[in-house]
Amino acid sequence: TNYHPELNPKKFFEKALAQMEYYSHGIFKGERSPHKVVPHDKFNPMQSITYQIVMLLIVPMQFLTGIMMWDVKRFESWINVFGGLKVVDTIHVVIFIFFVSFVMVHAYMGSLGQRPSSHFKEMFTGYEEEH
Repeated sequence: TNYHPELNPKKFFEKALAQMEYYSHGIFKGERSPHKVVPHDKFNPMQSITYQIVMLLIVPMQFLTGIMMWDVKRFESWINVFGGLKVVDTIHVVIFIFFVSFVMVHAYMGSLGQRPSSHFKEMFTGYEEEH
């Protein structure tokens, strides 16, 4: 049987913690990322977790709250389930603020490569530059 460390939750969260430590201070000290990009594992644990949270929870919630506000009369019962229009509107606006912040942080982190364009080039081409 083949052993896949990416399927081991304990190892995954250990790697995620190491990645958090790197993003919180190691990156500013010039340390190397604990995640080595390889063709079958391009995303570090933090990228993987964040992508799943955004795509499986936040985007659907943004869509749902937007639809509810689009036709308040039709979705009045759903709006009441969420706690009323103020709550639905607040959730929608908070998620919008999150998305704007998310894009700005991505742009900033994208510029932290060997050169300011390195990570952007990697995103578009799929190939990481050698360090």
